[in-house]
Amino acid sequence: MMEKYERRRPGELTTEYLGRVLEDYLHLPEVARRARLGHFDDYFCPPEVDDGLNLHRLLEELLRASKGVSRDSPQLRRITLVMIGVKEGEFDGTSAEAKRWSASKEGQEILKELLPRDK
Repeated sequence: MMEKYERRRPGELTTEYLGRVLEDYLHLPEVARRARLGHFDDYFCPPEVDDGLNLHRLLEELLRASKGVSRDSPQLRRITLVMIGVKEGEFDGTSAEAKRWSASKEGQEILKELLPRDK
């Protein structure tokens, strides 16, 4: 059985965790760079990139990376493991990141729009 990627380290931000897995385990440095910039992040995706489908875009990137890879390749098995992790929520933002986002200026503005006002 193939060894899985190293799990999230204590206190590791999702952007760093995903970037580390993409770079060290899958050897996809460009996708890892964008992950570290938040392009696939639940909370801190740059507004010019954020379309609400951030993790779906990551799955598309992984699918694209799997094209042309041999069916019995260890790389294809690694990509598949990461895709399963994405689908199972392994790379979702943490509750600490959610709290940090909700306390941010952007988070406060969005929460004001979503939460009903007292009358």
